[in-house]
Amino acid sequence: MRRRLILAFGLAACALSACGGAVEAPSRAPAAPAFQATATGLLLPKSGLRVDFGRTQESTVLAVTKLLSGPPSRQFQNLECGAGPVQFAEWPGGLTLLFQNGDFEGWLVTDKSVAVSGGLSVGQSRASIEGRGLSVKGTSLGFEFDSAGVFGLIENEGSAGQVSLLWAGVSCFFR
Repeated sequence: MRRRLILAFGLAACALSACGGAVEAPSRAPAAPAFQATATGLLLPKSGLRVDFGRTQESTVLAVTKLLSGPPSRQFQNLECGAGPVQFAEWPGGLTLLFQNGDFEGWLVTDKSVAVSGGLSVGQSRASIEGRGLSVKGTSLGFEFDSAGVFGLIENEGSAGQVSLLWAGVSCFFR
């Protein structure tokens, strides 16, 4: 009798601990990004709404603050940009927006977690960029490419180089 009781408890324990093997949870599709940086501003994929260049600085910062669930970590100005004075709003996670004369005029991305149109991303290899048929040229900034108005900078020479920065619109680069 004692043996049967031990066997019954053993079987029950085995059943409770899923002895038959792990059951995999159904996989979920990755969540759509809150926004995608494009050649003309920001696109909100879930709604199809856009935050285009030319929108006011105040309304743009407010919209992106809501999208990213928090305000910019830093706002500052550079009076000596090639394009003239530029104001910046920088969020944690690699997104910086650029403003001139109170209007949204450009963005910079420094983190691969930020979605960029055309499937571009920080960290992509130079070989991947050239494999898309994009031309990489040496400039005073380094190795640059242009993909329909989205520009990129590649660190290091050769195919092992990686995209370190993406931008569109106004920038604060001197050439």
